[in-house]
Amino acid sequence: KAASAFENASTNPADYGLAFYFCAYTFQSWNSLNFMTEELKSPTTTLPRGGMLGVTAVTISYLLANVSYLMLFSVTGIIESKTIAMESGYLAFGRVGELIMCFGLLVSILGCFGGGMLCISRNIQSTAEDGLFLSGWRELVQLSTLLFLQFLHWGQ
Repeated sequence: KAASAFENASTNPADYGLAFYFCAYTFQSWNSLNFMTEELKSPTTTLPRGGMLGVTAVTISYLLANVSYLMLFSVTGIIESKTIAMESGYLAFGRVGELIMCFGLLVSILGCFGGGMLCISRNIQSTAEDGLFLSGWRELVQLSTLLFLQFLHWGQ
């Protein structure tokens, strides 16, 4: 009997909503761009261009990754795999492929962490310039808030 990808699947609509939320979260570059509009020389042209390029690049990379998974694995193999990217790297290039996937994941995590720090700190700076931030303990509050918000951002 052929394995079905939907066998034992959830029938709870909230589970599907959560899955779509996490898919949408991968396209978060549009949100990060909004924090940086004051830094742009021409935000009316650069912001839409950056958003479209970012979303397009993520979409193409995800489609290519899924095509490669379908080429390398059977449906049963995809269902049973816990780390399909690592396994596909190993199947395609051996141990070097696993290391490439680990390095790519590291770069992705550091990029997300750096982008979050940049955008969150820009948000804190803007509120401080507008006088909406606590004035007496500004440096301490900014640092602790930045670290706390980055922790929340990283946890998603």
